[in-house]
Amino acid sequence: MNPKNIELFQKNIIYPYVASNQREAIILKHMNMLKKGMTDKKVIEIMQLPDEVNLTYTPNKSKENNAVGFSLVYLLERYREKGSVIEKKEKLLRIHFDNVGLLISAYAINIQGFISFN
Repeated sequence: MNPKNIELFQKNIIYPYVASNQREAIILKHMNMLKKGMTDKKVIEIMQLPDEVNLTYTPNKSKENNAVGFSLVYLLERYREKGSVIEKKEKLLRIHFDNVGLLISAYAINIQGFISFN
């Protein structure tokens, strides 16, 4: 799947952002169902649409096309658009995929109970 074609839960996030109780419940209920090797389509089926889609790049900036995958982001809270995790007061789940859309790793920031893997 092309990450640019993934529809977003929110096309324009307004800050400060706090997920609705229903959205938070869905994310928390399904987050530990994620498994390495799942397709991006299956993850979206389980988790619903993401809030953000971001390309993942190799650290080697000399390559013209150095995108090696993408991530889906599920936000519970973000109080500022820019700054550090602490400044933004983020609570989120980030799910990384390779270039063919297979889940390779996932981690949470300030969400208790998620079992990170890579």
